[in-house]
Amino acid sequence: MSLLAFNSKGNYLASVGLDGENTLVVYEWKKKNMILSTPTDKRRILCICFVTLVDKTDDDGKGGGDGGPSYMVATGGVDHMRFWWARGQNVKSQRGLWGREKPQDILCISALSPGKCLLGSVKGDLFIWKNFKLWEKADRDSNPHFAVKSPIQAMWTYQEESGMGEEDLSSFTCLTGDKLGNIAVWKVVETDLLHRPSGVILQCVHHFNVASLDPPPTDVSVRSVCEREGVMLIGTQGSEVYEVPFNIFLQRGGKQEFQTSVLCKESKLHISGHSKGELWGLTCHPTQPLFFTSGDDCTVRSWELPSHKRISSRVIEGKGRALAVNQKGTHLAVG
Repeated sequence: MSLLAFNSKGNYLASVGLDGENTLVVYEWKKKNMILSTPTDKRRILCICFVTLVDKTDDDGKGGGDGGPSYMVATGGVDHMRFWWARGQNVKSQRGLWGREKPQDILCISALSPGKCLLGSVKGDLFIWKNFKLWEKADRDSNPHFAVKSPIQAMWTYQEESGMGEEDLSSFTCLTGDKLGNIAVWKVVETDLLHRPSGVILQCVHHFNVASLDPPPTDVSVRSVCEREGVMLIGTQGSEVYEVPFNIFLQRGGKQEFQTSVLCKESKLHISGHSKGELWGLTCHPTQPLFFTSGDDCTVRSWELPSHKRISSRVIEGKGRALAVNQKGTHLAVG
C-alpha cells in the first residue's frame, strides 16, 4: 500500500495499492467489511482523503434517507484528480473539473466543510474544490499574501470550535509545508472582489521557514504538518520532528483581520535521525555510554545509549563509510 486515510468519524479506512492500477479500497474496518474496491489510474496516486457530503450524514456514516453516500474519497496525483463513492453494489466516480485552469499534478489533499476540499500542487498553488469543480485558487500571481514558493508537500486542515457550524469555511484553519521549508497558516475570508466569483479568498496570515528553528534541520523540505491544541507538529525530509507552539485569533473590526503568534524560539526537537540512503558507520565510545553513526546523508551523529536520544550531529563533505574512536575517547575518525 502507498496511501492510507481515515474518514472524520474514524469508522472508514481507505487505501491505495501499489499494483499496476493503483487500486482504491474502502473498508468499514471495525466490522471487517470492504465497502468498495476499484482501479483508479495507471499514473501515480500521491494523496487521498475523505470528503463529507452535505445533508448525507447519519449516525453510522452510511448515508442519508435518500440512499445516497455520506462521503466521497478524493484522490490526486500525476495529472490526476478524481472523486469516488459507493452507490449500492456499484462504484461511481467523477473526474475533477478544472474549468479554464490548466490541470496540475496534485501532491496533497485535505477536507474542508461538506462538499469542499483543499488541494496543494507541484507548482506551489492552492485550490479549493466544491462539488467536483475548481472553486477558488491561490497563487503567487494573484494573491499578495501568498507565501508558498515551491511544491506543497504537506497539508493539514482543522475546524476551530467557534459555533459557526461545519459548513462555515471561515472556521477552518489550513497549514501547509513546501519543499523549500516554508510553513504557512491560511484562513478562508470573505471578499467582494469582482474577479472572485466564489466570494472567498485564501489569506496567508503567517509564514516562517523551518530553517529558523533551533536546532535547524539537516534537510528543510517539509514532509508532514499537523496541529493539536495550539501546537504545530512538523516533520522534515531530514528525519526531524519539531513541536512549535502557535496561536491564531480574529481581530474584530470592519473586515476580517487575523493575528497569529508562532513561537519558533520555543520550538522543541523531538526526533532526529539519519534520513537518506544507507547507514554504514557505527562505533562505541570506550568509556562513556555513547555511540556514533554515519551514512549516506553526509552526517555523523552521536547518541546516548540509556535514553536512545541523539546528542549532537555534524555535517561532513561526503558519505560516511567508517568510524573509529581512539582509546582515550578524545578523537573520532570518519572515513
